[in-house]
Amino acid sequence: MDLSREEIIEQTAQVVQSGRLALLTSSEPDSLSMLLGDIAVSMMDFGADVIRIDALEHNTATHLVAALCDYLGVPGKDLINGLRIRGETGNPVCLVIDNSECLEGKSLDALHKLIEGTACGVGILLGGEPDLHQYLHDAGIAASLHLDVTSAEPLDEEEQQETGASLLAVLPWKHLAAVLGLVILIWLFWPADDNTDAAVQTLALPVPEKPAAVQQEEREPSPAPDSRDPVAA
Repeated sequence: MDLSREEIIEQTAQVVQSGRLALLTSSEPDSLSMLLGDIAVSMMDFGADVIRIDALEHNTATHLVAALCDYLGVPGKDLINGLRIRGETGNPVCLVIDNSECLEGKSLDALHKLIEGTACGVGILLGGEPDLHQYLHDAGIAASLHLDVTSAEPLDEEEQQETGASLLAVLPWKHLAAVLGLVILIWLFWPADDNTDAAVQTLALPVPEKPAAVQQEEREPSPAPDSRDPVAA
């Protein structure tokens, strides 16, 4: 493969954001998943609406339809029309599916209907093992772009920093800061077991004043013991 990783991301994003289907295959699933994530981030940076699904966990047609309906806020019967309207506005929904070789046959039928019936209202990016291309062909699904990215070069240091910055931008920092602040407060004010005794302080309570008769009795010397007292003897 002669394309660089950056070129793969750029070309794939363009195809998907135009409401078409792109297919990336690789014999290295972990590397492919990272690449799909980078493409998803790249599309979000351009303002695209991205839904990412892992077919290892969600591989049925119901999962696909439910994800799109939930995102658009429409019932299933209005999904095709809703996506068609999105296509007419030039802002398609981008559906990214990892491990697509795990998709059921009915899922592929659903994808075929989405491609044919939504007027480019949904762009689809499928990633999976090399035989996924034949799997789609048998289902009558043709990809506008198919790349084998097994030998895709890794990100260089500058690209890794840019990708990291993009991911940091979408993290819920307000929530993370609140959690971190709570942890710091607990650490400061919750004594450890070894320092429990040191954390306990004695309160200086006022001593009540004794009655005058008691004070006089304490000042008078005690009489000498009787020599005949058997205890004193």
